Amino acid sequence: MTTLVQTAFVLALLTQLIGISLGAGYDEACKESRCDDHLVCSSTSTCRLAAGAGGCQTSRQCGDLMICNASGTVHLCQCKRGYVAMASGNCGNRTGVACIGKKDCGDMMDCVGPAGALTCTCTFGYIERSDGSCGLGVNTQCSKATDCGDNMECDAVGGQAKCSCNKNFVPRLDASCGVKVSRKCQQSSDCGDNMTCMNELDTSLCTCNATYIPREDGSCGLRRGAGCSKKEQCADNMKCSGPTSRSTCTCDMTYILKGSGACGKAAMSPCSSSDECSDNMECHESQGGQVCTCSQGYTAREDGLCGRAEQEVCLSTDDCGDYMNCTHVHEMQICLCHDGYTVRLDGSCGKAFLQLCSADTDCGSNMICSKSAVRYACVHLVFLPDWMEAVVYPLVVHAMSQLSVGTTWSVMEMALKANTVTVWKIMFQNQVEFVAEMLEQHALDLKNVGIS
Repeated sequence: MTTLVQTAFVLALLTQLIGISLGAGYDEACKESRCDDHLVCSSTSTCRLAAGAGGCQTSRQCGDLMICNASGTVHLCQCKRGYVAMASGNCGNRTGVACIGKKDCGDMMDCVGPAGALTCTCTFGYIERSDGSCGLGVNTQCSKATDCGDNMECDAVGGQAKCSCNKNFVPRLDASCGVKVSRKCQQSSDCGDNMTCMNELDTSLCTCNATYIPREDGSCGLRRGAGCSKKEQCADNMKCSGPTSRSTCTCDMTYILKGSGACGKAAMSPCSSSDECSDNMECHESQGGQVCTCSQGYTAREDGLCGRAEQEVCLSTDDCGDYMNCTHVHEMQICLCHDGYTVRLDGSCGKAFLQLCSADTDCGSNMICSKSAVRYACVHLVFLPDWMEAVVYPLVVHAMSQLSVGTTWSVMEMALKANTVTVWKIMFQNQVEFVAEMLEQHALDLKNVGIS
């Protein structure tokens, strides 16, 4: 009998000591909301340590559905497998677990489903976390990071704090956050929408699915030409256009085709990095700022793309710049200017001497589109020395207005003999040949003919 009394006394003493170490109110009789901080009212109507509280020695000191788990030198009360901690300090069923009523589930959950198959599911506006609890989704107002879902932080946006994805994560359609494209992953469920976790060179990375391409923010959007129902489905710099039943992703205005089904900026468009530009371009400093410039060996085309320059190797005419053909020459294919065109200094092709034109930009290097008689044609741009400007040009104009075609030619040749710089003579003589041809062809009154 003495031994039983002594044992009871020791147990009572231990209980009192534990109560002192665990905090006031521990092991006292309780009803809901009657226990002190860090304590919860258990099913035995006694106060026990809440989920996340430290200082336990055994699981019996913790609340319902908890165990005392050692984490290093600290002992904590934690929810058992299949349960999640609640704001009250109790543990409730995690998402997907069978339930009888809402009180069985964790915070921000409802007990829903067909009769006989009710399960705990996140309340509307909340998303499932990896531990089976529920948190706020992306762009939802929050007060602290723990309010939000996995891989999020609570950031101030426009004066209000909202849940936003951490670095290396992108928003999903369900308001959760997934790993960005080309970032490491363990399984496809880790990745953002429209991605698969694939092993590449012994490293698993999130990769865009077929018909999708990477966006600048690390997500994946539909490639150019893919069927769509709204713009948000398409990749960067695209719109969803066409008949409702056959809408496809197409490049926005000012953007052009780019490899892999993307859209990039056209040649000579403002840019901040080469990634913004279309294929075979680089973002270079130019007068007035940075612009997309064709890479070496390429020349700008009228469609805004860059094609291979004249004499560059090609596979088809589509590879070449404007007014070129991909021609087989000496066992290889190269881009060559069309007949009636001449190569410019930048490797593009412009209209040759005496070819009809509508603007200076139509013509080859050092040529202008000049009007004589009744048509415009490309003629060499003559940079006359001052002495020729003062002496030769007035002589030519006088001859054109007073003499016959034959006499005009003779006078011009005599004037040119005074020029000792061969290059000026050749260029100017070409101009004279053009004028003579125009006069002979149209047989107009010389007095009515001028040189523009």
